[in-house]
Formats: sequence, structure tokens, C-alpha cells
Amino acid sequence: MKKIWFVVVSSLLLISISVQGQERLKILSYNVLNYPNPDYNDQRADTLRKIIDHYTPDIFLIQELKSEAGLQELLDVAFNHSSEQFASAEWVSQVSNPGSTWPLQQNVIYNTEKLVLLNDYFLLTAHRDINIFRFLVKDENLTSHMDSTIFYAVSWHLKSSQGAANAQQRALMAQVLVDHFEVLDPEATVVVAGDYNIYTSNENAFSLLLNSSNAITLQDPIDAGGNWHDNAAFSYLHTQSTRTSQINEDGASGGMDDRFDLILGSENLFDPQHNMRYVDQSYEAFGNPGGNCLNQRLIDCPNNDMPANIVYALYQMSDHLPVKMEIDVTLPTSLGIKNPSELLDLMGGNLVRDKLVLQLPTDFIGRTLSYNVFDMFGHQVLDGQMSGSVLDIFTDALPAGMYILRLDAPQIASFRFVVVR
Repeated sequence: MKKIWFVVVSSLLLISISVQGQERLKILSYNVLNYPNPDYNDQRADTLRKIIDHYTPDIFLIQELKSEAGLQELLDVAFNHSSEQFASAEWVSQVSNPGSTWPLQQNVIYNTEKLVLLNDYFLLTAHRDINIFRFLVKDENLTSHMDSTIFYAVSWHLKSSQGAANAQQRALMAQVLVDHFEVLDPEATVVVAGDYNIYTSNENAFSLLLNSSNAITLQDPIDAGGNWHDNAAFSYLHTQSTRTSQINEDGASGGMDDRFDLILGSENLFDPQHNMRYVDQSYEAFGNPGGNCLNQRLIDCPNNDMPANIVYALYQMSDHLPVKMEIDVTLPTSLGIKNPSELLDLMGGNLVRDKLVLQLPTDFIGRTLSYNVFDMFGHQVLDGQMSGSVLDIFTDALPAGMYILRLDAPQIASFRFVVVR
């Protein structure tokens, strides 16, 4: 399982992937139920393959993985059975709550023809890790316009079960993520997917995520707040349980009655002028028959929109249904400078090794300018001052990765560059 940390060669980005600067990304989030549970002998990776071949996601955000071997099996059998088009992030066992007797982890499988995984990391909580993946959308014209399309995908699994104590644990986990938003670019595009285990939109964890005072505010793509639990009005959103009784003594029973699995997006995803935009009506509890399965087994419910073999695969694979969402991407065509009228010239492009060279306009000559360089977590890694027409920033001591240069000129200009090794 090879992990891709950073863009290492410019040719990696010079692949024709779009028509007229457009791309569509298909996202699927799935709680795969203790995968691979050793009690299972039903070849669930083959079962998942049927589901993946039917929907063909570009980003598959996973919850309830128990081992690296399980992740590798899903990658090999369900995704790469006929090619090597997909990759996963590196496996890291659960770090939070080290005393847990049933540790579970999240990860991602993604389409390498459309995406580069720049880096991934996790946040610690009292219950379970929050896993964050930072992606670059591949763009054949990146070297000419010197800007890039980057977004964050979060996969998490909040504390389960009803009761005030469990709801409080979910709120504390949500607070960890909201606090982390403070160190990201406030204009960052973020998708937060997973098993929320929330029963109503009035629960503190959900209200906290949608709070407009957050550094990054999240939004429900379908704006479907309410009391979801065992409520026929929301049965079209229910994702658990696909079963009325356990299979192989695992998973929840009781039939379809909870909207546990969700995908939320940062508010900019719902701005029609943004370069990454939610595709209207693309959000769906995948495989849900649309409001006629309350408290029933998935396979007993009328479903006219999906082949019977896929419905049965969803029933066998997990007690949860996956959730899907799609995003349209308009790739940039202009310089990645917030004040393009300044016409700052990044000599040699934004892929650098040992030195970044910036040519300044002639009217900057004679002024003392300050600059700061930040990593993608918001930490300042370089700073200094210069005067003249050329700014040399030595990057030989920086690890490979994406950085933001901020120049305090008559107006503040900032743009991204990539250190390659």
C-alpha cells in the first residue's frame, strides 16, 4: 500500500483529465462494519466490489476498519481488480483512546487519475481518531496558471448510542474538529463524512458543526434538519439498520430507522460562483428506497431505482448504507494571486526545490517589503524582509509539500507554491 505524500514531479500533474477545465468528483462514505471481522466468511470484499462497480466513486471515505490487511483487501478486490487506478492513504491504527478493547479506524481510497493525496493526518479525541485527507485535483495546466484546487476530506466516526453522556462525547469530538478549522485557511473547501451516530439535528454536536461563528461553517447539502430517529418523514434519509436481525452475530438490528451516516460540506461548496460546487440533488442515502422502508430489512422494501443484486449486496455488506455526494470542479485559468493587478511574476513557476524567485513590479523598487511563508496547517515556517525588484526565498530547509507565500505590499498578495524533493 503506497502512500502519496506530496507532488514530487511536475509531470504527475500533466495528465489530460478534463474537458474545458471541468471535473466531477463522486464521493461515497461508508461504514463497512468491523471490516474484516474474523467471524465473517462471506467474501465481503467481493460484495463491496458489486457496489463500487455500480456507482464508481472517486473518493471512498471509510469507517470501521479493523486492520491494514482489511484496507488492503478492499483496495485490491473492490477497486483495483482490473487496474491500479486507485490508492489509499497509509494505514495508522487508532491512536485515540488507547485503552479501547475494540479499536476502529477510518481511511480513504481515491482515484489517482483525478486526485493527488498531498498529505493526511489525524486529530486526537477521547474516543476515536478524526482522519483528515488533503487532496489536489489534477490539472494539466497547473504550471501555466500557477494556482491549484485543493480541498480537505474528513472521515470520522462519532460515539454511538443514545443518552446524554454519549451525546456529550459526540459534541466533544465535534469541538475538536471545529477547533482545528481555526488553523486552516478560512476559504478552505472541506467535506466531512462518516458515521455521526446523531439522532436529531438538535443534538449539540450537529448544531456546533453548523454554527455560523465557526472559522469554517458546515452545511447539510439537503437542509433536512429534524428528529430523524424512527420518523417516517425522514425515512428517505435513513442509513441504519439494513437488517432487522444480526448477520453472523454482528451489526445492529431493528430495521431502517436512523440517519446516522451523513456528508456535510463547507459553505463555499454551495456558492454557485465557487470553483468547487455541490451538484444539486446528488446527495443520497445510497440504496434507500425513498421513504418506504421504516423499521424493515432493506431487501424487503420496494426499490425500483436500483438492481436487486445491488440492494442485496448492500444488505450483506454492512448494517449501514453508504451516503453519496458529487462535486463539480472548475479548474483555475488565471494566476493564483488574490490581487492580480499587482502582476507579481513567480519566476520558474510554483514548483520549486531550493529557491523561490519572485519578480516584483518596478513601482515596488525602493520599498521594504515583508513576507511570510505558511504551511498548509497555518504554521509560519519562514519570514523576512526585502527591497529591490527580485525576492529570493530559500526553501532548501523546508520539507516537501504545499505552502502559502504572503507578501505585504501596498496590498496583500498571497499564492501557493509546492516544494518538491
